Amino acid sequence: VTVFGNRSNPNNWCISFGSLLLISALFLTTLEGCISSKLDSSHVTLLRVGGLIDGGDASVKTPTWVKIVNGVITEIAPDNNENRHLKTEANSPATLYIDAPKQSLLPGFIGVLSNELNQVDASRIASEQALNDLLKLGITTLVINNSDLTYSLSLQQYSIDAKRRTPRISVGAKVTLETGSQVKSQLRSLSQFPIETLWIKPTSQNTPEQICGAVKEAAFHEFNISVLSSLPIQCGDEEIFTIASCSDSEKASEKCLMKASRKIGILPLVSSHSDTSSPINEGLGLQGSRIRALSWGAAHLTGYQDALGKIQVGYRGDLLVIAPPSLSASRPAAIQTVLIDGIPQELEPSPLKAMFWFWKTVSLGL
Repeated sequence: VTVFGNRSNPNNWCISFGSLLLISALFLTTLEGCISSKLDSSHVTLLRVGGLIDGGDASVKTPTWVKIVNGVITEIAPDNNENRHLKTEANSPATLYIDAPKQSLLPGFIGVLSNELNQVDASRIASEQALNDLLKLGITTLVINNSDLTYSLSLQQYSIDAKRRTPRISVGAKVTLETGSQVKSQLRSLSQFPIETLWIKPTSQNTPEQICGAVKEAAFHEFNISVLSSLPIQCGDEEIFTIASCSDSEKASEKCLMKASRKIGILPLVSSHSDTSSPINEGLGLQGSRIRALSWGAAHLTGYQDALGKIQVGYRGDLLVIAPPSLSASRPAAIQTVLIDGIPQELEPSPLKAMFWFWKTVSLGL
């Protein structure tokens, strides 16, 4: 600690403002670490909510218990006398209990950040604050398909390190069809990285046989494949996922994941500007179909449709707690709590932390 003042008169000693900031930062870090350790050690999360809305069979309008163990939904039960054991478990010190009897529970949404689709400067979202803003929109998984793979991988690692402040991140890549040998070489190189989603971009000169050849090669490397095409793509007996503009929507900030001319999911294109991303949680109303398309439908892009996007036993606990009156067509949904793997995410800095500018936006420095 740096000390200034007259040594002969201890009453005149003072601690520099910079030292006070340093001490405060160390205190906040230590306190945050203690809280983080407690949350991370709580492998059981129990919610009591007023209803479930996911566009599928799980949608109910009665009070319900949802139990999440080690990030996975293990039990969904009505709030009645037959399930009194859950009330007892809610009082256990080992249980993270969330009581929201008047709120509805929705699955988390899938967002896309891509300089191919939304022409956004991805580096502008390279801050904790920008990623945190996506959580506030209900995005629990962010698919990043950027021309700079190093950037995407760095952002993914940053998301892992910045616990409870960012969506989970899935890395994607794009291959533009040229010659067959170049595509094979590109795919071999990409297979060395933890890439989950591959987009194939045909040119006007490519034949269906060339497109299907690239799809076959990408499938060999076990990528989740989508073709950037406004037309359906079929290879043999298999229909291939395509990404195109949504014919039933005028929103430029959304694309549709299609299969055989049928809409499977809605892909909201996010940016660092909140006004661009706001349509994601607008107009949900009680439209189960839109909620399903933004969650389970969009999860097909990453191949995680068996783990994300539904409120169902065996699925990940990526969930949104929303005030029911906000589910209208005239205003954005009021998202009160965001959970990833059953752990509540930090949507706002604490008042003490907000006093320090360097906590508000932590740049990746890329």
